[in-house]
Amino acid sequence: DHTCARTTAGQVSCWGVNENGQLGNGTIGAPTHIRSVPSGLGSNVSKIASAAFSHTTCALKSGEVFCWGLALDEGNLGHDSTLDPICNTVRCAKSPVKVPNLTNVTDLSVGERTVCVVIGNNNVRCWGSNGFGQLGTGSTATASGFTLRDVTGLTNIEKVSGTAATTCARSTTNKLFCWGNASEGGIGDGDLAGGSCSFAACEVTPVEVPNLTTDNFAVAFAVVAIDAEGGLFAWGPNGFNELGHASGTTGDLTAGGGTFNPSPTGFNIP
Repeated sequence: DHTCARTTAGQVSCWGVNENGQLGNGTIGAPTHIRSVPSGLGSNVSKIASAAFSHTTCALKSGEVFCWGLALDEGNLGHDSTLDPICNTVRCAKSPVKVPNLTNVTDLSVGERTVCVVIGNNNVRCWGSNGFGQLGTGSTATASGFTLRDVTGLTNIEKVSGTAATTCARSTTNKLFCWGNASEGGIGDGDLAGGSCSFAACEVTPVEVPNLTTDNFAVAFAVVAIDAEGGLFAWGPNGFNELGHASGTTGDLTAGGGTFNPSPTGFNIP
């Protein structure tokens, strides 16, 4: 219910709903179409990422991460949310708050209740919810929270993307690894079983997506990837036809109407 944009000069503006501090301008209030600059960010922001469900936005600037919006108990903002003020009936950060003890960040992704970053074009670190193994630590026993957690077994990573309860990362050799919710095929490894997490089948450590080298990718509810030849592939849930074919047709292999292997969409990206 809110939108944020970044200019070529690296300045951020937000507009829309502001009941939980989503605009980051130090206030809460009624929805507005007027663009507002989050307090204290200034220019030279290199990337922003947000997740609609948790009404949270994070920004990457000079290797550091700043987050604002709804502060969930799972620690999605990367700091102790018990210190945040009450906005209406929930806690929130009404202006950007720097994630402590975090530097040299080169990429950023915000999921439903989890945030992951790439450190120095190498390893991945996450914080927030671990109900679906989104922290990637190798254990469902790892508690959710604002503590920074290293994702197990990943090196030479340059890009990360995630939403809902699945996160994927691409290596410098164009290999793609995914972890988190496995129940709707979002891992892309052909297996819906995974391990047992609090809410559904999951993968608590990154799993390589087989037979796919990616040039680029993005994770929404489904995962979409461009291979080295420009072919566009998708996998995961298909309840809204996000895989590029009608739900319930050939290629939908799960009860939820999705596919658990990368499926060609028929599109080719020049």
